Amino acid sequence: MNLVFPNGLNAFLTKAISWTADSIKAMLVDLSSAGGAVTLISNVTNASPMVASTTTSHGYSNGDIVVMGGVGGNTAANGTWKIAGVTATTFQLTTRVDGLNSTGSGAYTSGGYCVDVTLAQFNSSVNGTRVGTDVALGSLSASLGVANAAAFTWAAVPTQANTVKAVIVYDATPGADASNPVIAFYDGKTQVYVDKAVSAADTSITVVPLTAVIPSGTTIVWSDGHSSTTSAQGNVGDRTLSINAQAAGGVAVGSTADVSTLSCGLPLTTNGGNIQFTPDTGTNKMFAI
Repeated sequence: MNLVFPNGLNAFLTKAISWTADSIKAMLVDLSSAGGAVTLISNVTNASPMVASTTTSHGYSNGDIVVMGGVGGNTAANGTWKIAGVTATTFQLTTRVDGLNSTGSGAYTSGGYCVDVTLAQFNSSVNGTRVGTDVALGSLSASLGVANAAAFTWAAVPTQANTVKAVIVYDATPGADASNPVIAFYDGKTQVYVDKAVSAADTSITVVPLTAVIPSGTTIVWSDGHSSTTSAQGNVGDRTLSINAQAAGGVAVGSTADVSTLSCGLPLTTNGGNIQFTPDTGTNKMFAI
């Protein structure tokens, strides 16, 4: 997802962050360690709604927006959610826009991480675990609420066991992880929203206009537990996705899915080489407020 952290947005509104005047940096994270807004998943029920269990107490609240990934088996859990029914170590997954109950797509097998983007405020909330050396952004610009920067590169990123899951952009001006405000979160995915119910044997899906390119042959696991496979590339602004004939059960209106975009590059395995981040050339650039 390309998300602006709510606390980061508030920092812009209160003038605590200046995109064009402050020192802005980006870090790579593998999200393999719990702490702050990051927690690790131990189970996700194959139910409606899905209920995620965490390895430690998470500190999340009802209504928070979270991004989950890396869940094996019950892959419908991998996405961006509004959470409900919070206990110390569990929470229910509902859709971000409408708060609809999710439905599992299979039995949980292993893995999973979760980032609470509502809770996150400073680097210390989300830097588990940082990979390589953070890089400074250059050629910063802002126009009509759209932030942009030149492409930037992490040099000689060391080989490690865990894949890099996300890029986090932050304001480095305060100078320490405990006080550097987080701004934006990128995991190479875009959320797709179903705007019209899909029936069995349908070969297209009406969606809210796409904000990124989705490759042909992509299998999409929806929040209602059903799956679709694209039969053609979906382009920015498209209101329909072409799919192979939909399996029995269809897809409910309001269903969502986080889908990998064309040439997203995440997650990635480091090998000692360079990693480049190139901002979107379309309307959203680095991000839009």
